[in-house]
Amino acid sequence: MAGHNDLAADRRRVLIVDDEADIAEILAEIVMGEGHLVEVAANGRDALARIRASAFDLILSDLIMPELDGPGFWRALRSTAPQMLTRIVFITGDTLGEPAQRFLSEANRPVIEKPFVPDEVRRVLRCELAAGASTGACGTASGGMPRR
Repeated sequence: MAGHNDLAADRRRVLIVDDEADIAEILAEIVMGEGHLVEVAANGRDALARIRASAFDLILSDLIMPELDGPGFWRALRSTAPQMLTRIVFITGDTLGEPAQRFLSEANRPVIEKPFVPDEVRRVLRCELAAGASTGACGTASGGMPRR
């Protein structure tokens, strides 16, 4: 039987980056429902500040946001926190636009397509947290672009 300390040891820290408060709240509920700790940032600039202040096991980030969008955030991570590049999952409703396709191909990270299904978010969350910093392990969700 798993004790309280075993459950606490399994808790991970997840950063949700989305300017839409209702989407961020739904994602936070899903992640907390899996027993993990959550912080929410409204844009990439806020997310970078949070990453400088704390360690995170996974980032769920929207692509289209004010101030610093998903691609800008990802590129900023290359110089400020490169260890996080393999711990990010993108969430977007724009997988058909050429700029989004080009970026998602460059980033080569899992994509959850909006509108998302909570079970798919849970699947990708579990897979990414189990995989740690490995790449190519978890694919895409909700019909998003496949990882290459």
